[in-house]
Amino acid sequence: MKEALLEVRNLTVSFDFKNYQKEVVKNFNLTLQKGEALGLVGESGSGKSVSMLAVTRLLPPQATINDGKIVFMGSELSTLSKNLFYSTISGKQISMIFQEPMTALNPVYSVGRQLEKAYLRHNFVSAKEARIKAIELLERVRLSHAKLRLQQFPHELSGGQRQRVMIALALINQPKVLIADEPTTALDVTVQREIIELINELRTALDMALIFISHDLAIVSNVADKMVFMEKAKIVESGNTKNILKSPKHEYTKTLLASFNNLDKISSGNQKRSPNLRQAPLVKVCDLSKSYKMTEGIFKKPRIINAVKKVSLEVRAGETLAIVGESGSGKTTLAKMIGGLLRKSQGNVYLGNTLVEKIDNFSRAKLIQPIFQDPYSSLNPQKTVGQILEWPLKLHENMSAKEREDEIVEVLCKVGLSKEYINRYPNQMSGGQRQRVAIARAVILKPKILLCDEPTSALDATIQNYILDLIQNIKQELDAAVILITHDISVVKYLADRVIVMYNGEIVEAGLVDAVIGQPKKSYTKALLSSIFKIPRIELNGKKDLTYFATSEL
Repeated sequence: MKEALLEVRNLTVSFDFKNYQKEVVKNFNLTLQKGEALGLVGESGSGKSVSMLAVTRLLPPQATINDGKIVFMGSELSTLSKNLFYSTISGKQISMIFQEPMTALNPVYSVGRQLEKAYLRHNFVSAKEARIKAIELLERVRLSHAKLRLQQFPHELSGGQRQRVMIALALINQPKVLIADEPTTALDVTVQREIIELINELRTALDMALIFISHDLAIVSNVADKMVFMEKAKIVESGNTKNILKSPKHEYTKTLLASFNNLDKISSGNQKRSPNLRQAPLVKVCDLSKSYKMTEGIFKKPRIINAVKKVSLEVRAGETLAIVGESGSGKTTLAKMIGGLLRKSQGNVYLGNTLVEKIDNFSRAKLIQPIFQDPYSSLNPQKTVGQILEWPLKLHENMSAKEREDEIVEVLCKVGLSKEYINRYPNQMSGGQRQRVAIARAVILKPKILLCDEPTSALDATIQNYILDLIQNIKQELDAAVILITHDISVVKYLADRVIVMYNGEIVEAGLVDAVIGQPKKSYTKALLSSIFKIPRIELNGKKDLTYFATSEL
């Protein structure tokens, strides 16, 4: 038997919390051959990302490797000095695409500088050659205006655009092992397919091995040769992808497969409401536009990029409007202007009967609350979960300390987190757990308008249904309006009443969900829907599709 490219043996990792130590990875074993693709699947907090952070020596300070060996190309990585590991292995032989690009990219360096420095560190080339390589990689990950993007900073890009920069950064040195931690979470379905095809193309061309971490079974099943399922820090099932999809053995694997299919199954039977045009809208957008100036150099004329072009829409109480489109289409820019977080170039936004810019910050917080796409950058890293959730109550509600604590415990319970999370910091939680804290913070003041920017993008299928039901229940309880930005069409079908499709800053199609998703008229909408990944249909007990098993939401 040929020697494995990467082998992890009995890896055990624990986190030191305030009052106790918790094992987050237990007896983890993995074998990866050259050119092989392995899918690492499990719910948020199961230990997927932590196990790979241990491989790349990127564990947070409170993490400790208690046991295990990591062997790469026959050498034990733990025997390498820190300097030798980072100069010869990290970023060159083993590279990682991180789940949250906003925190992985340096906010004070331009995109071009970060790509060029990564290439120059491991290659003896000129600055000009590094710049050419940076442009080439940005073009390969389908980032428009690649030359212009070199001068932009991470905060000037959309979530999907930042993710593509992160992918380019990971691939620029052609690593032997690529670890992709939720690499397509922030991307729309058309770009998801392009990125997956790109990663597969590069894996084949470079004979590169891939570890693909994801909670999205459809994508993993279309990428991986083998799959490893994790639950509560342990591997519960592993094997050939087709065999697992055909005949899963562990109850958790069965539940996860069933939960993934549950959204489409349930959404087809949901009753969608038509807007009551006699009711005054809670949100009214009139000919809203936003443009940016971008320059290529001191002596060149600035280029105008129109992120949003004359968009108009209305949302009424008790209604959910979904906004879909590829990354960079203007969805998040539109949402920020609606929420008063970004200054418009033209047009107007009304919350109720008042222009959004006329509402002071204190009053606006009680009226409209955002749930951001990237929870790590929106949660204060120096505050515990309890402090993060208590602050809005201190500012806006007349409550005793005991009443605030009870309210915090109740809202955490609603989003599927126990009381023990009160004393945790954001960096002590998984991406999905942080997203649930962000949702809890948004709903704790019971706002009239929820602005949800990819609220379930970091959540696994078993929790996703729960969170969507929670948003639906809150909407009904408060008779609130919900603006939902997402690239997940199953989420649109499940939660939304109406949908608008954006492309290049403009609305190209709009209407009731069943009409737009069921019978799209525009070619772009059709392309968007045809790009959705699905779990391959495999014969199972004489049936042509996956069996639906009983599911538990938590």
